[in-house]
Amino acid sequence: MSRTRAVLPVTLCITALSWASACSSGASNNIQDAGSGGGCAKDPLVDPGLGADVPAVLPMTKRGEKGALSFALVDLNPNPVGESSTIITVQVLDGSGNPATDATVSIPRNILNGPMPWMPYMKHGYIPAQPQSDGNGKFTIPMAFNMNGVWQLTIKAQSGSVNDQATFTWCVP
Repeated sequence: MSRTRAVLPVTLCITALSWASACSSGASNNIQDAGSGGGCAKDPLVDPGLGADVPAVLPMTKRGEKGALSFALVDLNPNPVGESSTIITVQVLDGSGNPATDATVSIPRNILNGPMPWMPYMKHGYIPAQPQSDGNGKFTIPMAFNMNGVWQLTIKAQSGSVNDQATFTWCVP
């Protein structure tokens, strides 16, 4: 057998093992259980209050990246989230903290051009989230978390000439 033929199976085996370990715990980035369910509540990406087994205290408001709008997480069903279907309700607030009743919301693609929500450590998304407006600045967003770990959802909003976005990050146990 030639040297090339002997090296190929070893290379494939090492590649498969590295993929398996990357999907098993996420510990390769030196964060305890980052990306996996059990300990991801302490992951630095996870928003305070959106950790594993404790219900989130709502509403939870985040300022947008530009500071022009805020995004209030007003309902989670179920709360806390789990490895299942989840519906979140978000209210868009203007710069003064009042409901932006004219707001429109969209969910952008993740940084790898895949669907949101997504798992930043695993580098994949699942079923794309589709926001539904109630007409008064509140939006329900059905999502599905198909595995435990760290999940992110970025929400973009437009209100008049103002646009902004915020990212919520969960630990799904």
